[in-house]
This record gives sequence, C-alpha cells and structure tokens, in this order.
Amino acid sequence: MKLLLCGDIHITDKTPDNRCDDFPKTLFQKLSFIVDQSIKNKCVLLSPGDVFDRPGIPYSLFSTIATMFKKTNVITILGQHDLRFRTKINTPLLALSLCIDSFRIATSNPITYESVKIYGSSYDEEIPIPDPTYFSILLVHKMLIDSYTQEWEKEYDSALVFLKKHKYSLILSGDNHQSFIVEHKNRLLVNCGSLMRTRKDQINHKPMFVIYDTDTRKYQKVYIPIKPAEEVFDMAMLEREKEKDERLAAYVEGLIEGCEIGLDFQANLFAAIKTNKVNESVETIIKEAMQDGN
Repeated sequence: MKLLLCGDIHITDKTPDNRCDDFPKTLFQKLSFIVDQSIKNKCVLLSPGDVFDRPGIPYSLFSTIATMFKKTNVITILGQHDLRFRTKINTPLLALSLCIDSFRIATSNPITYESVKIYGSSYDEEIPIPDPTYFSILLVHKMLIDSYTQEWEKEYDSALVFLKKHKYSLILSGDNHQSFIVEHKNRLLVNCGSLMRTRKDQINHKPMFVIYDTDTRKYQKVYIPIKPAEEVFDMAMLEREKEKDERLAAYVEGLIEGCEIGLDFQANLFAAIKTNKVNESVETIIKEAMQDGN
C-alpha cells in the first residue's frame, strides 16, 4: 500500500502580514501539487491535522477545498486549529468528512486496509494501543521535536522517545512546523512540517511530503517547488518584527525583575502567560477569544 504523508496545511483565505505574495493562491498551488501527486502515485493521502488554519471560513473556500479533496482518498485528524473552542462540532473538517466519502477522520477505532490499520490521535487525545498483528499507522497532532536539531525545546517530547514508546510501524506527527524523520528498529516517525512559510524563522524551510510503501517500508522525500524568500516575504516587516520581539523580551525580563507594568492590556496578558507558563490549551482559547473580539 502506498501512502503520501504530508504536514500541517493551515488552509486559509487570508494573507499573513509578513507575506507580500498572493498567499491563498500560493497555498492552493502547493496543495494541488500534493493532491495531484497522490493521484499520480496511487497513494492514500495522510494528514496529521491542522488542515485548516481556523474553523470559521467562507463557504466559497470550503467549496474549493471540497472539490479538491474529492479527487483522492484522504485520512486525517484534528489539530487545535481545526477545532472550535476545543470541540469537533460545527467545524469545516468534520463537514468534509460528512459530505465526502473518501475523506475520513481517523480515531482510536482504526481504519483498516487488508494488512494495514490506521489510528488517529487528534489534538489533546490519548494515544491508542496498536494491533501488533497489523502494519499499524498512527496519525498524531502533538508537538514532538527532533532531539538533534531542537534540543533547546526542553518542554516538548522527543520524537525518538515517542517512537520507542508507541509501537507503531509508522507514525505521522503534526504541530511542529519543522521537518524531520526519526527511525528506530525499522520503524519510522515522519514530521513533514508546515506546507507554507509564515514566520521569519521559516525563511529557509523547504516544504515537503513523503511517499511511503508499507510493503517495502521504503520512503522518498519530495520537496514542493517554492520561490525564494525575498520574493514572498516582506523583508522590511520581518526586520521590524525582530525589533519588536527584542523589545518584548526586554519587557518580560522587566516583569520578572519586578519593574513597573505598562498600560497595554494585551501585551501585559501575553507576557504574564509566558512568564507563568500557562497551559497551552488555555493560552490558545484566550487568543481565540481575543481574535473573535477584534
């Protein structure tokens, strides 16, 4: 059985402030490339969640995406960006699974293809136990890091440790927007990273997907064509963001040292969240609520 493994897609109709191209158009071109490759190579397309960037999208965008995904077989899970206030109801991802037979959301009750079982662990869900008599695949939306390239992220789980602990033949993880592959005893954990470059630390990011054969256990990385960063990023804005980050870091340091707090409520709130290490799910809900109020 052949699989196409992709990363976080974050479908949106909006252009980030630091991009100077037609961001939605670029996104759709890349997504079309992935879908076409899944058809060409006769693959089931596996996604590790965060298919959408937010649950509230226009009907026109939903129609475009539904038409695209109807062309191939898709199995995915829900990332935090696919959820609406941490629930699956009234979300575009659930709607896609209800109106397209070939678009499915994996759960702890596996989807079975002959000798292959595909399990799903959406954001903040328990990890199911695989059936050892099958080639078992896990789709998981959880921040895992490559211990060799991101050792500084001490608060997150190591991908290698996760792979050793959970005895799946293949794990596809999402949430981390960097790309890496970890192997252990003929088992594989793939994290393709984000489809799009949206942050200044992603200037050198190379979006990719992986074609995997469950019979041979061999895989191939395929890099998606991209334009140079200078053509799609607003480099002047990135420089201003860098300066802003440096000022924020100084502000937070001031909070820690007991300096006087300013009058910007939002800045104070996020600084307090970072200083006090508030739970990630609580932080995300606060951000969603503030966005809805804008």
